[in-house]
Amino acid sequence: MNSAINKLKQHWEQNLVQDRQKFYYQPQPSGSRLETDYSYVPHGTRYQRLNLYYPEKAGNGLLPTIIDIHGGGWMYGDCNLNNNYCRYLASQGFAVMAMSYRLFPEVGIKAMVQDIFSSLHWLAKHGRGRGFDLKRVLLTGDSAGGHLAALVMAIQQQPKLQEIYQVKSLDFTFNLVAITCGVVEPQKLKQVSDPWFQEVAEDYIQLFAQDQVPYNFSEIIGDGTVMPKVMVIGGGQDRFISQTDFLIELLQKNHYHFITKLWTKDQGTHLGHVFNVSNWEWPESMETNQAMLKEFKVTYEN
Repeated sequence: MNSAINKLKQHWEQNLVQDRQKFYYQPQPSGSRLETDYSYVPHGTRYQRLNLYYPEKAGNGLLPTIIDIHGGGWMYGDCNLNNNYCRYLASQGFAVMAMSYRLFPEVGIKAMVQDIFSSLHWLAKHGRGRGFDLKRVLLTGDSAGGHLAALVMAIQQQPKLQEIYQVKSLDFTFNLVAITCGVVEPQKLKQVSDPWFQEVAEDYIQLFAQDQVPYNFSEIIGDGTVMPKVMVIGGGQDRFISQTDFLIELLQKNHYHFITKLWTKDQGTHLGHVFNVSNWEWPESMETNQAMLKEFKVTYEN
């Protein structure tokens, strides 16, 4: 297993180099400001910190809240990974929180979820005093972050899952949960069109299985639990599009309230994995993110 973990680590280290190069050349959105490096647990590690983003000219009132869970294959990234995406969302008039969380292989999926809930409890305690309106909340995540957002959404609604994951429920709810190119069913990683993920799927399954908790989205829905409205975002050029299709099937099968913003392959040139998060400036990304924000506003204005 150690050789397999080293192989996974090397892959994500290469991603880090590529992302740093991309961020260097990518335009940064204007009209936002950042407060960084808050620790959401006492004596936390560097992976237990969060960022807060605001419109540059925010007044004294409370702003609608967006919570972003980054992706990165459960092994890579932190609260700065989606920095430009979060800056763009904040520039549109929202207060945005993005958290880091501990990663494979240092911890399992249970500790990841616990970290995210800890960051959300920090927001519940401190957010209102920092301009976050927790009566208007959008939870969003991309790729592995989409998987974690789906887990958090379900766990928040089910006391049994809270016991299994050893977390406490939040005193606020999510008006909308937006899942972008979510890899919500790790058990089906072999079925994606990415050859590397097909090759390492079994290694990932072993990492997930070590905590002996339900981790596939299909395992934790279907009991009639009321869920928030879900928005599914996907691009036709995404190598994980089968995961998006499966998520839609699950939501349909279980009669959940959801909407979609889906692009076919021929509708644009920038429609790969997490396109609207990794490159906020692309036209397809702008249209998608505006559609998400519009839908969020509908949930709290009606």
